[in-house]
Order: sequence, then structure tokens, then C-alpha cells
Amino acid sequence: MGARLIPWLTVLALFGAACSGDEAADPPTSSTTSSSTTSTTATTSTTSTTSTTTTTTRTPGVTLAPSTIFVTTGGMGPIRVGMGVEEASEAAGFPLEGEPNPDVSDTCYHVSAPADQPDYAGVSFMVLDDEIARVEVSGDGAATTRSGAGVGISEDQLRAMFPGQLQPTEGLAGGGTAFEFVPEDEADLEYRVIFIFEDAVVSQYRAGILPGVAFTEGCL
Repeated sequence: MGARLIPWLTVLALFGAACSGDEAADPPTSSTTSSSTTSTTATTSTTSTTSTTTTTTRTPGVTLAPSTIFVTTGGMGPIRVGMGVEEASEAAGFPLEGEPNPDVSDTCYHVSAPADQPDYAGVSFMVLDDEIARVEVSGDGAATTRSGAGVGISEDQLRAMFPGQLQPTEGLAGGGTAFEFVPEDEADLEYRVIFIFEDAVVSQYRAGILPGVAFTEGCL
């Protein structure tokens, strides 16, 4: 009787070893298929076949770390909405460059930081009626919000950062997909952050106070 139990115990041990380690797999990102090894003792030869296939799933968009100087509904770093250009330059520690173009508008124009200020690359500030009205980040701008929202993130990532606080809006005069962040604090209800999408990711965004932050054609 004891001799008959030995083969069955051997089979059970082999089955248990084959099933161990399944928890180490990562189903959402990869899948692996392997064949077993077949041995024939009578001919003292061994035939082994192994094949492995790996598939990786990537999420659109990128994950951004919050920038050193970040954008808020009320400005960027020391440069605040409502400041005059001279006041903002003093607060930042460098001159903001830009001046009105009479052929476009006498009351609206853009200024930006000098090229030796890398934190402000891709960033400009709209001046409306002698006060900074909004911050604009586009192109290679790496400036993000406090939460890490910025150029390159996907709509799903944006919604996860601001659940229930995004609503569709007109981002540019030519149309396209855009969402605006609406603050919950009653004191900030005149402020917005507007994210504009291209190819399913944020291509540019702007933050500031109404009505200037909502202008879809910039200064006209």
C-alpha cells in the first residue's frame, strides 16, 4: 500500500511546483507563454522547446513632476495676476520683455522672461489694461500646475487630478478640444485654468482671471 502512494505523492509535488509563482506576473503590462520540456529516458535524449511572447501596454500622455515654479489660477511663482509689468518684474527679479503693438491693440499685449530664465521657457504673460491678466504655457514649456498638470498629459490624467472640476469650453477660436478648471473656493470663482488638447494630449494651457483668460484669440 505504501509503495503505491509514492507515485501519487510525486505527481502532486510536481503539480504544486508548476502552479507556484503566478502572483509575480503583471497581467496589465505583460503576458508570457512557455512550453514544457519533454524527456525520453529510453533513448537517453532530451527535446526542449521554449517560446516567449511579451506585450506591453502604454498609457497615452506622460507623467509630469511639478515644476519648481508652478502655475496657479492667480499667476506663476512671484508673478501674479493683477500686477503691472514693472511690479511683476521687480517681484521676479528680472525684466519682463514686451510692449504693445498699436496695429493689434493699444490695451492688450504679451510679455515674457529673458532667455536666461529656463523656468519660464515657453511661458508668456498677457497684459490687459496695464495689468497681467493671464499666464500662457505652450510648446516646450515645462511649467506645470501644483498638481503636475502641464503640456503633454492626457485627458484621463487631467480628469484624475481635478475630479468634478473640469468642463468643456472653447479653447481657441478655431475650435478643438478644451477643458477649463473651475475653482471650488467662492473667492476664486473669477479665475480659470484652460487646457487645450491636440492629438489627445495637452498642447497648451493658460491660467488667469476672467474675462482675459477666456479670450480665444489672444490680444485683438
